[in-house]
Amino acid sequence: MNLASDWMGAASSGAVAKAGTWQDASADATGTAAHFRLYKTDGTTCIMQGTVGQGSGDLSLDNTSIVAGQQVTVNTFTLTAGGA
Repeated sequence: MNLASDWMGAASSGAVAKAGTWQDASADATGTAAHFRLYKTDGTTCIMQGTVGQGSGDLSLDNTSIVAGQQVTVNTFTLTAGGA
């Protein structure tokens, strides 16, 4: 999914959470989501990766069992500064 330029909210107490709705209206493939990667706008340079869960993980989805064509929504994603 492509994120808006203002994809993260304002920092507070050393943490910043996703801003707005992160959603893909139609998944491209079927499978179980276990990790994510964030890429620069060039589509090839990975700037971050982490685990995915349903109510857990670095990034939480509404459902980790994905079927091609279904809507996928990111429920939570928060970055925390080291030492915070």
